Amino acid sequence: LALSMSERLDRFMHTDVIDVQLVYIKRPPEYESEVDAKESARNDIDKANNERAQAITQAQTKLLAAETAANKTLDTARTAAQNTLVAATAEASVLTTRYATLAATYKNVKTIHGMSNEALLTYIATRLRGSVAATISLDGPAQTSYIDELT
Repeated sequence: LALSMSERLDRFMHTDVIDVQLVYIKRPPEYESEVDAKESARNDIDKANNERAQAITQAQTKLLAAETAANKTLDTARTAAQNTLVAATAEASVLTTRYATLAATYKNVKTIHGMSNEALLTYIATRLRGSVAATISLDGPAQTSYIDELT
C-alpha cells in the first residue's frame, strides 16, 4: 500500500514519501460483526476452560475431604475394634483362669473325698444354695444325699 502510494505521489507531485500513517479505516459492518463474534467465541471458550478447571478443583477438594473423613471413620473403627479385642481377650483369660482354678479345686475335692460325679454335683449345688440369698425354685435332684458314698 505504501509503495503504490509513494509511486503515485512521485509521479504526480514529484515527491518522495518516506512514511504513511493511517488515521482512520472504515471497515464494513459485516467484518466488524464477524470480528466481534470471533472475540466473543474466544472469550466464551476461555471462560468455559476456567469454569472447567474450577469445577475440577472443587471436585478434587470434595473428594479429598470425603477420603479424609472415610479414613478418620476407618481409624476410629479399627481403634474401637482393637480395644474390644483387647478387652475380650483379657476377660477370656480371666474366665479361663477362674474356671481352670475351679476345675482343679473340684478335682481335688473329688479325689480327696472319693466322690463320684453325682456326689460332686450335689456338693456344688449345696454350696450354691448356701451362698445365694435369693430363693431358687428348681426341682431338687433325684437323690439329695450321697453321704453313704463318702464313708
